[in-house]
Amino acid sequence: MCSKIAVVLSGCGVYDGSEVHEAAAALAAVSRAGYEAACFAPHRLQTCEIDHLTGETLGETTRNCMAEAARISRAKLSDLEELTEDLIEEMSALLIPGGFGAAKTLSNFALGGDLELDPEVERVVKVFNEAEKPVGLASIASILVAKVLGEKGVKITFGKKGEGWPYSGEGDAMDTAAQLGCQVEECTVYEVCEDTDNKIVTTPAYLYDGKVHQVHDGVTKMVEHVIG
Repeated sequence: MCSKIAVVLSGCGVYDGSEVHEAAAALAAVSRAGYEAACFAPHRLQTCEIDHLTGETLGETTRNCMAEAARISRAKLSDLEELTEDLIEEMSALLIPGGFGAAKTLSNFALGGDLELDPEVERVVKVFNEAEKPVGLASIASILVAKVLGEKGVKITFGKKGEGWPYSGEGDAMDTAAQLGCQVEECTVYEVCEDTDNKIVTTPAYLYDGKVHQVHDGVTKMVEHVIG
């Protein structure tokens, strides 16, 4: 059995990087299950930089995605380019927490236009899927597998629409994923959507306006299903 699980981060902070609570919950669940997390991030500038106190965009960013992600991984991480096919063979699974970094740096979903992924992110998701290794995603990060695997009819979740789901609405991630060919299922913050055929597990996490423990429990359950 491979004892390592790859975790792809997109910076540090909900508005322009990885959502810290989702990432911490995933890393804790990996450790608790007896696995070692191997963290990776793109070695390039973030797409944008947000003041997390005011929500204001701070103009041209100078923050490196990998350097920011090191705040979460305690400096133990590698350039995503180093997650080669040979190294993926040593991994049991892939995890990608949410946060707007997934929708602004790992992809351009939050920026509008035709959906595109960072080439390295797209490559890594494809290789894990082709190797039949499980992939777990939280929150808006699920849009990444929608783009890569939508044509396979992959089942994923972004939670629900309506009250308590502030990112839902016309043209939201659920609608986009469905247009890409995904089977989009509704789930609560505590639940996971598991596509056993494609080995994809997703959970809404902070797409729901919930409490920290609710998000933590949902992400933990996602990791448990990924590990099996």
